[in-house]
Amino acid sequence: MYENISHYIDACDAPKVEDPIISVVITSRAEAWPILCMTLQNIQENLNSSRWLKGRWECLVVFNSNEEDKDVEGETRFKECNLRKFGAFRYVRTNEPSSSIARSAGVYEAIGDYVYIGDSHQIFGFNFFESLIRSYETIAEYHPIGILHSALGWMSGVPDKDLCDRYTPLLKAKFWGNWHRTNSLEPHIICMKGTSFLMLRKYALEIGLWNLNFKPYGGNEPYLNLKVWRLGQEVWVDPRIYVWHLAYKRNYCWNNDILWFNTLLAAYTIGGNEWLEMHYQRYCTYIKQTHKEPTVSRYLVNLQHIKADVVEKGKSDMEWINTNAKYTLNELMNIYAWE
Repeated sequence: MYENISHYIDACDAPKVEDPIISVVITSRAEAWPILCMTLQNIQENLNSSRWLKGRWECLVVFNSNEEDKDVEGETRFKECNLRKFGAFRYVRTNEPSSSIARSAGVYEAIGDYVYIGDSHQIFGFNFFESLIRSYETIAEYHPIGILHSALGWMSGVPDKDLCDRYTPLLKAKFWGNWHRTNSLEPHIICMKGTSFLMLRKYALEIGLWNLNFKPYGGNEPYLNLKVWRLGQEVWVDPRIYVWHLAYKRNYCWNNDILWFNTLLAAYTIGGNEWLEMHYQRYCTYIKQTHKEPTVSRYLVNLQHIKADVVEKGKSDMEWINTNAKYTLNELMNIYAWE
């Protein structure tokens, strides 16, 4: 669980703000400096415009690039910028490119009551952070909320056309989901969604954050949302509160082995052997349908190794979730009609 996260942290600035209400955690892998800088500047302006939060916030920028990444200027420039020198921003460096490790490190080192998880290429709507906390507190009066997401749209969009407020769950088809817009203007329960969400830091630590075996791309979004659901808390979204996300080619890469490992790890830790086998067989079918021998045999052997690695690295987490769970994944799917 997260107790081992300190092994992955190479550097971390000490806290600069006493008793912050919120810690904003921004992970940055090979982000271009102009984009990162605009994101961080927007965070500062958004939080300082709130009378309630001004002086009661911090932002941890967690860098998780590795030697293969093409652009590390963002990290180099941040280390010397005034945001870090004189502002409420803290530098954190992890030694693995996994976003799950980077986010876990940020939450672990944060000291705010709330933690917000976001990307290094976002623009935040008016009064974003105060609105998100206020909404969380209102929902928590009547519901066992564990995560509150904001809506999210791609930059160049407009709110009444381009904001999505949830993933349509496709758990059997790919153990993930598709971006979806419900047109609802009220906070509501969802199965899962991607980056841009708020949690109580204490609760995030209690449930063990992310599995630290996740590799750089895929799997960690369904993992955390479904973990919260299985442990008896609810996942919500407030579509009135939103961020704009810049979708463009990043300065790093991933491959199918990474995606398949992460998806199988999420399926196994959340759903157990039944769900691992379901998606393992799905990948086997895909390989057989899209390739010919001898490639098929080579890819199937590799997939067997990935599956065995998933079981080795995910078993203890799967067992912890099962021991502490209020619901099985199948029970949740029946209750909420997820597919």
